[in-house]
Amino acid sequence: MNANNAVRPYNEPFQYGVNLGYYSPSWSDDQLAAAAQTMGAHSVRPTLPEHFVSGYGYNIRANTFNAYLNTYGMKELTCFVEGPSSASRDNTIYPGGTQPSRLFKNLYEPIWNADGTVNPNNNYAIYLFRLLQIYGDKVRFWEVVNEPDFTYGQNQNDWLTRLPRPDELPNLRAPIFHYIRMLRISYEVIKKYRPDAYITTGGVGYPQFVDCLLRYTDNPNGGAVTAQYPHKAGAYLDALSFHSYPTYSLHSWSTAINGFTYTRSSDFAVNKFLKERQDMVDVLTKYGYGSTYPAKHLLMSETNVSRRTSGDRTASDERQRNYVIKSLILSQRHNIKQFYLYQLGESVNAPAVGTSVNGNDELALMGIFENLIRDTPGNQKATQAGQGFATTSKLLYGWTYDAARTTALALPASLNGAAFRKNGAYAYALWAKALVDNQESASATYSFPSSFNVTRLQRYEWNHATTNTRSTVPAQNVALTETPLFFIEDASGVVATSINPTSAVVGASVTIAGTNLTGATRVSFNGTNTSTFTSNSATQLALTVPAGATSGPVTVTTPAGTSNGVAFTVTPCPVATLAYSAGTYCRTGTNPTPTVTGPTGGAFSSTTGLSLNANTGVINLSASTSGTYTVTYRISTALCPTSATAQVTVTNAPVATFSYGATNYCTLAATAVAPSMGAGASAGAFTASPSGLALDANTGGITLANSQPGTYTITNTIGAGGGCVAATATARVTINGMPAASLSIRSGANTFCNGGAAVLAADAVSGATYQFNLDGQAIAGATSATYAAHGSGSYTVTVTNGGGCGTTSQPIVLNAEATPDTPVLTVAEPVPNTIILTSNSPARNQFYLDGRPLHGNYGQTYTVTSPTQNGVYTVMATSSGGCASAASAPVPINISATATSTATAVAGSTLNVYPNPTLDGRLMVELAGYRKGVELSVINALGQVVFESSVPTGQAQPLLNLHHLPAGVYSVRAKTTDGIATRRFVRQ
Repeated sequence: MNANNAVRPYNEPFQYGVNLGYYSPSWSDDQLAAAAQTMGAHSVRPTLPEHFVSGYGYNIRANTFNAYLNTYGMKELTCFVEGPSSASRDNTIYPGGTQPSRLFKNLYEPIWNADGTVNPNNNYAIYLFRLLQIYGDKVRFWEVVNEPDFTYGQNQNDWLTRLPRPDELPNLRAPIFHYIRMLRISYEVIKKYRPDAYITTGGVGYPQFVDCLLRYTDNPNGGAVTAQYPHKAGAYLDALSFHSYPTYSLHSWSTAINGFTYTRSSDFAVNKFLKERQDMVDVLTKYGYGSTYPAKHLLMSETNVSRRTSGDRTASDERQRNYVIKSLILSQRHNIKQFYLYQLGESVNAPAVGTSVNGNDELALMGIFENLIRDTPGNQKATQAGQGFATTSKLLYGWTYDAARTTALALPASLNGAAFRKNGAYAYALWAKALVDNQESASATYSFPSSFNVTRLQRYEWNHATTNTRSTVPAQNVALTETPLFFIEDASGVVATSINPTSAVVGASVTIAGTNLTGATRVSFNGTNTSTFTSNSATQLALTVPAGATSGPVTVTTPAGTSNGVAFTVTPCPVATLAYSAGTYCRTGTNPTPTVTGPTGGAFSSTTGLSLNANTGVINLSASTSGTYTVTYRISTALCPTSATAQVTVTNAPVATFSYGATNYCTLAATAVAPSMGAGASAGAFTASPSGLALDANTGGITLANSQPGTYTITNTIGAGGGCVAATATARVTINGMPAASLSIRSGANTFCNGGAAVLAADAVSGATYQFNLDGQAIAGATSATYAAHGSGSYTVTVTNGGGCGTTSQPIVLNAEATPDTPVLTVAEPVPNTIILTSNSPARNQFYLDGRPLHGNYGQTYTVTSPTQNGVYTVMATSSGGCASAASAPVPINISATATSTATAVAGSTLNVYPNPTLDGRLMVELAGYRKGVELSVINALGQVVFESSVPTGQAQPLLNLHHLPAGVYSVRAKTTDGIATRRFVRQ
């Protein structure tokens, strides 16, 4: 279903509308609407650009739109949509353009999701959807882009044979298909959610542009009709909104005079306005609208003429006033559904009559109020055009144009006007046409047809809304001028002369004075009726303003008929507003005082927990509990009770204190260190100074293993918020590096014999302490950098630096081998001259002769068979690990050359030594009975010869100087060719 199939009928009353405009911060939208209401405006034409609502929130104008309808009596609003934000704008420069598009991006994204919801990726579609949720019930006509065909000096006839180029449309800067796409999206989205709404162009000015719209689809590929793009723009338009500024076209070129001819008057201007309207209708008719397809409604959303001359465009207050009244009347006669004058107020001071102004000031002097930048609310001054607008609305709002009655007027060519009907009564607006260039004057007389059976009429002039005067005139030979006059048939004699007061709130008591009021059955307040009166006489009615009443004419109806209307303004009840300077406060802050507008003397209240002064609204923050509260200011009066609310949040001041479990940590720790928050404190943003600390900015946790050694100041910062100032707290920690710990064997080896040792050494670390460990257990007293290890086991050293961080070295394993027992050497002579020496040790045995090792035989026995083997024998046992026992007791062996062996001294000789022990190493040897020279040898406990001396024959007592020998047990061996003798002695 689309507008080619059906267009919803529009049967609402003709709305006298105005474009509000913007003037200065002293004028709010509500104040502008209130001012418009006093001039008889019944509708306004606001806008909701996407860049505005997306920036300030889609609800930003919700209260204002509600007030338009519910406070200021506006109806059937027209709103134009446009203006994408930077995030939603298509920045493409299209062929034929030099600037980026001014329309929305993603227009060709699907409009709908699979589930029938609006696709949020289509920026324009989702913008409309969001608007509809808030404003859909308040807007009747949705205009798509204000003046989409605005152009600079372009010959619009070119568009009849080709497409407009983007640079020719500065309000679009895009292919026309994109604008048609916006019409399609608008129709689909708005109609789904608000089927009672109407989609229209945004105030077009050129029928050639409308022709383009009706020739093309939204297909980006040339606007061709395809299955995906089946309809041209007309299928997406319920109405056509257009603009007309006729004074720019009141001339034409004359070849006869080789110059321009002019038609400058209010009637020429309104004729031009109507021609522009007809040009639009002709294009619609050309494409089948009104025949093949349903006709489209027409809206005039901007029109006016200036009241001061600019260039060859002459102007005056009277011409502007007359144009406004005539365009309002003839718009209804030509089926224009809505009318919005440009505009509410002027923005410059009007110079003296006859003074020419520039083009900008020409536009600025098109208001129904004088300069609103100069005049503040309550001090505005109506222009003549404004008074004419107000009078037309006051007298004709709610009346319906009656074509048959207008035809019956049979107006001659020199006159113009229209007839209107309401509740069986008729009203007329008539004037003489001013059809001489630059002369705003005309005169004529007119007599109402006798078929009307009217003998007299109530006559109203253009400024009736200001003067509230009228006169009664006969229906014949009525004098007319270029300025429209209004006539209401006076058949009943019911007359309302005044209402007192002339403004009041709903429910207030008023008194209507007049004539022939007896038997009143109804009083109508601008269409809202009441039949309840407190008193009723021929000259006076007392009653209260009924609910639903709006500003406008008040009429009295009796069985004899309905009176004229007297102006009455329904003033809105004063509205209270309540606001605090902030939405959130800190309990440690300054107690806030509210700002209240509207009526005074109310009482303040709030939800539990807020300490609130009921008379002043001041909040005692420190006495309040943190939380969010609704504060209500309430005025209780009989007629205008009102209340206002404000929401405030009270928060506790932030606390940032924290600490760590210690002040010193080591980098070797594998786990993170978390802070402990102080009472009521919370984590904010953690920072550390200097850099190098592996710190979690959100939790304050420290990853020790990733941190650099050093001393750090850590700060927890909780930013200002909730009305509270920022809070900070600090803590200091020191991160100590791990010392190097290495262990080596300074002397000795990994394996040593019992009684031996390996000296272990740790690398030196400045300021460190040491602890040697055996098999993981600390060795008592082993706290220097070296340690002499005597036992088996796994040795480590723990090095601890000045920061208390300790590192344990890799282990060194030592093995202390057991020493075999000292062997006992026994002698056996199984046969003569064969002596077998036997060690009782099963270990590896090493035999020694005269202290020299006998290699090649490591068993338990050693055999002596030759005198050459004579000497002192000892034996030592060696373990598998190489540990040697002590030497056995020496055993002297002597085998004689005569095959006689002995292990004793020469027969008849005696060997003695003294002193024994010797303290100084001097040893006297006594050789008694020796007849030959003697070889003396001193042998240590290991069997090693440590001293030798030859004693000649006959020297019986040699003195041996053995002071160089260390203390120990030694043997003196006396050897001759006859045998060997030995004696032990002790060197002390």
